[in-house]
Amino acid sequence: MGHAVGTEVTKMRRGRGGDPLRGNAKGPEPEGRGHVRRPSDPTHVAVLMDVADLEAFQAAMESEGAAEAMAYDGVLPETLVILVEA
Repeated sequence: MGHAVGTEVTKMRRGRGGDPLRGNAKGPEPEGRGHVRRPSDPTHVAVLMDVADLEAFQAAMESEGAAEAMAYDGVLPETLVILVEA
């Protein structure tokens, strides 16, 4: 099932590879990732993905490793929204 994780970020970095903290976020690895942003405000972004186990993904997003990775990426966790394909 398709999911979108939308959030606001404090900084925009070009490219997504090489994040040294990405492996710290334990949990199911989503498939089919893509990134989108609002053209009028590039600090509003979303990640498109397929998540097999939404409960496990949500639990992983609340982990210390995910918090470290989000801080590194400039994600504002209080703005995080998970949307499910209807």
